[in-house]
Amino acid sequence: MKGQFHHFAFFAKEKIEYGIKRYHDETFRLIGVLEERLKRNGTGYLVGDHLSLADIACFPWLRMSGAPPENSIDNELKAYPLVLEWLNKINKLDAVPRAQSIPPWSLES
Repeated sequence: MKGQFHHFAFFAKEKIEYGIKRYHDETFRLIGVLEERLKRNGTGYLVGDHLSLADIACFPWLRMSGAPPENSIDNELKAYPLVLEWLNKINKLDAVPRAQSIPPWSLES
């Protein structure tokens, strides 16, 4: 959903407000599901009391929250403090920077 939101909002040649709104709203509905899951679990992880496949699968989807900086959705994430805390916790793991460099990539690729 987030990929579709970014496509319609930032990259599509024709700006279709219906697509932008639909995928924006669905993206944030799903972020709300993550927020609720983190709240219910109470451990700082999505499942159990340690890093799990659920965290590993969801983290990359949300890690790059904004698109080009001038179009960032990062400010909207402030309404989801548990998600932000979770993102920061996982981002600090030693393996994350190593994984992000395989293969080397940039927005220009």
